[in-house]
Parts: sequence; C-alpha cells; structure tokens
Amino acid sequence: MPENVFKVIKGGLDGVPKESEQEQSPFSFVSSWVTDTRLMGVNAMYIHWKDRLDNDVHQFFYFDAVDTGFERFDEITGNDEKALKAAEISFAGGLGGRKVELTENEALYLIKIFREVNSKTGETAPRTGIRMKKMIDSAKPLSPDEISNLFEKICKAPLSVNETINYFMMRIADSDDAGIRFLSAGRLSAKDSPAKGTLYTLHKNRIKYKNKNHAVVESLLECDSGFEMWISDVTISRGKVSAYNRASRLKISDTEAFMSLSHSEFVMVYEIKDEDAELTQDSTPFTSRSSVVEEDDGISYMLFRPNNNHVNTQDYRLYDDIFGIYHITSTGQLICSSNTQHDMALLELDLVFSPIYRSLDLIGNYEFNEPVMAQFLSSGYDDFNDFMSQITGGGGEQ
Repeated sequence: MPENVFKVIKGGLDGVPKESEQEQSPFSFVSSWVTDTRLMGVNAMYIHWKDRLDNDVHQFFYFDAVDTGFERFDEITGNDEKALKAAEISFAGGLGGRKVELTENEALYLIKIFREVNSKTGETAPRTGIRMKKMIDSAKPLSPDEISNLFEKICKAPLSVNETINYFMMRIADSDDAGIRFLSAGRLSAKDSPAKGTLYTLHKNRIKYKNKNHAVVESLLECDSGFEMWISDVTISRGKVSAYNRASRLKISDTEAFMSLSHSEFVMVYEIKDEDAELTQDSTPFTSRSSVVEEDDGISYMLFRPNNNHVNTQDYRLYDDIFGIYHITSTGQLICSSNTQHDMALLELDLVFSPIYRSLDLIGNYEFNEPVMAQFLSSGYDDFNDFMSQITGGGGEQ
C-alpha cells in the first residue's frame, strides 16, 4: 500500500475523548458501511446510531473524492423501511459496488477527509447538525496503518490488468493523487497526470497490448472546453502501473465525439391502458434498485448494473453502467430502452412478472443505429411515436 494516500488528522483536543465526554456522546454507534467504489472517484456511506432516547438514527453520505468532496447527506430517524430503502438507492444505487463494514472511527474519519476536499475546492458541505459535529470532533484519530487499511477497504481491488488500466485512466483524468498512488503502488502521483488539475470525464478507453506488461491506450475524454482524444503508453508491473506517458493529445469536435460514442439502441413503447396502473420502485426487481429521475414530461427509472464488471474489459465505455431505462410519460406511455437485444429481453421479462404488465399494450418496437432515447427525453415531446414522426433519417426500424 503506498504511503500518503490519506493523511493523519487529529480529533478534537488531543484526539482522545475523556470518559466524561464519552458519557455525553449524543449517539451510540450501531453499524456502518461504505461502498468500495473509491477508484470510480465516489463513495456512498451509511451510519446507524442510537440516540439518547434509544431512537434509531440512520445517516447517508455521498462523497466525491476530487470535485465536490462531501456532497450529499440525509438523516432518517426511525425505521421506515420504505424511506430507508429509497435513501440507500438514492445514495448508492448507481455505484455498482460492494458494501464494506466500517468501524465508528473509520466512518467519522471519512467524513473529515472528504470535508477537506470541500475546503480545497470551495464547495459547501452539507450540514450534519451539532450532534454529529460533536461526534466528529471527539473521534479517536486513526494510526497510519489504520488509514492505509481504510483506503484498501474503500477501493475495489482490480481483478485484471484491463481493470487496473481503466481505473488508472479515470484517476489520471481527475488528477486524483490518492487514486493514482494506490494504482501505481506509490510510483506515480497527480504530478504525473497531463490533466494538470483540469477535471475530465473519461467516456471511453480502448486498450491494445504490445505485450503482457505494456499497453497503448486510446481514450476519449471531455472537459469544459470540449472533447479530446489521448494516446497513452502504460506499463504494468505486478498488477500495478509502473510507468505512464501521454504520447499524444488531439482536440476533436462534438460531432466526432458523438460518432465515436455512437451505439445501437433498442426501444419498446407501451400504452398504459388502465389509468390506475402505476410503475413504482416497488413494481419490479429492476425498479427496486433503480434511481428515479424527474423529467420534464414524466419520470425515468435508471436501471444500473449491480456491479462494475463493465470496467473489466479492453473496451471500456462509461455508459455501459446503465443497462436500461423505464420512462413513464405524462400521456401514459411506458418507454423501455436498452443498448443490446439481450438487455432488452431482460427488461421485457422484468415487466412480464410485474403487476403493471396486464395493463400494457405494445404500440412501438424500434431498433436504432445510434442513441435516440436521450434525444427524446430532452425534446419536449410526451409521445414517442409523435417524436419519431419528426425524425428524418433517424435509422429506426419499427
């Protein structure tokens, strides 16, 4: 484990709470978990407390390691299962990682370290209340070994060289010092990133191997000024990146980027015949772990894969973390979209065994050569077939 991926932060006073302070603690710790998704640049965390009145207090946190730091927070008192499930999906549902158990001090330390990102970037951290401030300030500090072990917990160990390179390029794109050090066993740092502090989104990676230890990586990235294509040389030693060099950088147009990211899309359109029929997060196994997005003309259920296996490939694409969308329009249409026939078949099967299926009437079935669903969601149309009638040369077959 490389040194200095985290640093030691002292607690309040000398960092060790006195016995009288412990007795006055507003919460007693029950349990905590964090997603092992730090190499994606984000983590979700949950803490379960008991307050002095023996009430259950559930807290949810969302952390961005580079840009926004401690970004989101929610607290639920009591044990409303529906509210707790919705909160967990909202915070962790799209991350695709495992939940790893934390100790109280580890959880409090993560709040501290991600708040430091807010201090550096100027982003305002959510308020957690006076009770939590007292808990954080009086937390026992972690030793260097405990900090190192904690970073190992919040990072998924790459299963292959492909995964190592893809995660490494994500961290290079963010100039993420801790992430780069972790994936290079301390050999490299943010100083080795050609991004130089500019935040990029890695849309696509294509890995070609010269031999088992040396790869040429073609990356499509986006920043505030537009799209770029990078060609990089990456050397691997014992499962870690031992050397990195960006050989070339080319600015490309939005049209060129769109063509590079273009892919097939399958869309099925249903009319909901029964006005009382509803699609909710409780309707199907897929919607039960979906993220709900309020659109201009309805509601979308974003169906994320339960893991991040799409990173373990020579052809990584950012959008592969979503395997489908259910969209309910204000006019009573259910629109299903997916990038592959296989995934579309899974969506159909998911609906067949749902209560809403008997109220559905299939009125459209399309295959496109390029993504169309995103265009529809931003078009202002509330009827997909009407939207299709306005598209010329869209490549859709019904």
